[in-house]
Amino acid sequence: MHDIYCFREDKKEFGKNLKNLMEAKKMTVEKLADKVGYGVNTINKWRSGERIPSLDTMKTLATIFKTTIQKLYLPNSYYKKELSPEFIDFINEKLEIGQTDYHLLLELVDYNRYLAQKMMFSLLSPKEKRDYKSIFRYYILTPYGVEKLNLKEMTFEEFHNNFRAYIKQQYGASLPYKIRLEDSMMLINELNKIIKIKYVKAYVML
Repeated sequence: MHDIYCFREDKKEFGKNLKNLMEAKKMTVEKLADKVGYGVNTINKWRSGERIPSLDTMKTLATIFKTTIQKLYLPNSYYKKELSPEFIDFINEKLEIGQTDYHLLLELVDYNRYLAQKMMFSLLSPKEKRDYKSIFRYYILTPYGVEKLNLKEMTFEEFHNNFRAYIKQQYGASLPYKIRLEDSMMLINELNKIIKIKYVKAYVML
């Protein structure tokens, strides 16, 4: 999407993580194959870094090994910019948006785009989810958003669930773990029509 978004597919790293988890749990390839409903050959390809499973299967694996998708697959997905101390105070709710300058607003827009992309795949880490909830207090639905998400007033969970349902509507029942740049941009543009961030009397695009 932009040079601040780094979602890197690393099959080798995933394979190494999977092998380590299987060894720690003393789980054989055959037993894991039975649990996830795939053949032994497929499991071996995951372990060797030759292939990577779908997002739905990744969620199943995370449940089996009592871990998160973030640790299993996305330790190499990160936000490239360093957050400013002022913005960290804002995220920690020590600072109100009206007390900040325009530079923090621009930082908010960039970081929010990154979080929005991860939300599309339900891949927010616990910390990122907390950050997103903090930003969420400044969200307002547009009339277009009310219609698309079937919401008027919303909690963070309602917004997250309804937006995810809307995305699945566009892609079918099983959202892929990655999408093309053009599609990702299209979804961000759509999100801009659904939600705005309120800054004093101005409306700012996500």
